[in-house]
Amino acid sequence: LQMVNFNKGKKDNYTRDLTLTDNITSGKLNPYQRYTLTFNFPVNSADPSKITLLEDSVKRTNFELIKDSVDFLKYYIKYSWRNKRTYDIKFAPGAFTAIFNAKNKEINKSFKLETIDSYGTLALNITVPDTTKSYIVEFIDEKKNIIKAYTISKNSTVNFANYPAGKYFIRVVYDENKNGIWDTGNIKAGTQPEKIWYSPDEKSLRANWERVDNLTIPPPPKE
Repeated sequence: LQMVNFNKGKKDNYTRDLTLTDNITSGKLNPYQRYTLTFNFPVNSADPSKITLLEDSVKRTNFELIKDSVDFLKYYIKYSWRNKRTYDIKFAPGAFTAIFNAKNKEINKSFKLETIDSYGTLALNITVPDTTKSYIVEFIDEKKNIIKAYTISKNSTVNFANYPAGKYFIRVVYDENKNGIWDTGNIKAGTQPEKIWYSPDEKSLRANWERVDNLTIPPPPKE
């Protein structure tokens, strides 16, 4: 039996690739959202000169690169996006530098602006069972991803505005400790997970359509 050891020399450096994702869906940017870049490591610095923006193959320099004030994983590109234009963005190597001195390799993105007519709006009149309690009303998609959430404690109207046409559902968290999040419970502390209720009614959005609907939240189920 022969043992082979691989030792890392003092001069060797582990390299980490900085990668990014954006908020483009099916090649389209939601006209109500900023173009958002999300990184796998917190970014320390960015070099806008290493970013090339093309609008219908014409180079544009009047864009802004904005760092999120709270989330170190996010940057935004601010630009007056226009309908019926094709956008190509090239991030040259080293456009972003993150912790561990991680840098991005060349990344190319391409998209168009989605038309406003592809979106719908829902005004939801909500009746709560107890105004001394707090409730988190979540709009979720068919895969139970949270799209938008509202925290309320009284009868309210919330606007689920300018979202892509499609099927949405309502999930309600009975926020017992009023901290605005769903608590899973703690065995040591003897606390139970906060209760959740799913509305049986689908809340579909139609393109270029505004609708008004009602939702009555029932009392939380008893043990």
